[in-house]
Amino acid sequence: MPIIKKNNSKWFVLADQYRSFNRYPHRYCSGFTVFISTDLVPALYHAAKGSPFFWVDDFFLFGLLPSRSKGVVYESLRKNLTFKHPDAVACYKQKKQKCEYLVMPAKDKELDVLWKLVIADRKQSEYGYYYMKLENT
Repeated sequence: MPIIKKNNSKWFVLADQYRSFNRYPHRYCSGFTVFISTDLVPALYHAAKGSPFFWVDDFFLFGLLPSRSKGVVYESLRKNLTFKHPDAVACYKQKKQKCEYLVMPAKDKELDVLWKLVIADRKQSEYGYYYMKLENT
């Protein structure tokens, strides 16, 4: 991604930061959602202890720190992302667990609708990870 050097942007980077670069020098995850495997968390923590802080969080957390760790693999989730709430609801209603969307927007009541679709499909309680019932009922 390009480094934004115009001071009218929210993501403005000072001229003396990454001075000789037009693009960020490491691959990184940018945007709406990032999933990290639990085995990567300690590696990022240790990398952070010896890394200079950089305020653009996407680049720092998902680019600079992983560049200092071995074996980090990036996978795109674009095919699993929708910005259209009605598409997400339709997908979960029709395909249930086979719905390809992992990430979708939802506000207030929309979130409640999606959450109930997901937990009903997985036979889970709204209040925990498991569906509970009395034995032999």
